[in-house]
Amino acid sequence: KRGRLPYERGLWMAPRHDRGWFISPAWNYTILLTDSRGVERGQIQRVVKPELPSREELDETRRNMQRGNPGANLDHFMQRAATTPKPSIVAAPVEDGRGRLWVATGRIRQDSTEIDVFGNSGLFLGTRRIAGSVLGMTVFRDELITVVETLDPTTVGDIGMRRLRIER
Repeated sequence: KRGRLPYERGLWMAPRHDRGWFISPAWNYTILLTDSRGVERGQIQRVVKPELPSREELDETRRNMQRGNPGANLDHFMQRAATTPKPSIVAAPVEDGRGRLWVATGRIRQDSTEIDVFGNSGLFLGTRRIAGSVLGMTVFRDELITVVETLDPTTVGDIGMRRLRIER
């Protein structure tokens, strides 16, 4: 990407059908549309209210941190996690064969994740709910495929292999 980025931390890049790139950060709902040389050709922006983690998400975070840091005092970390908004975008966006852009958001509702859909001109078309917590997405034969659960966590001796549950 050439020029100033509209955000500070982390990003995802995904190819566009017209030989460009989607560049999206986790913490700022701005998606840059670039050509193949990285020159910005447009932006998709959406104003969303920042959301704090739910009690269940905080409990899961505490369990994971305790597993990795047995006996550690996590109170300060958990207090900070409880007051820090979740990411606005949680996975690389994907474009389907009709030019629609699918964006996995940090908005998790009970048992589903909200996916924002934009037209090829950047117009917001609406929100769809996908069952589970979306960890990643792709489009295969014009069908949205999402990774929603890690069935076996990585363990010592694994070579990056994981079993995943995939929803179509």
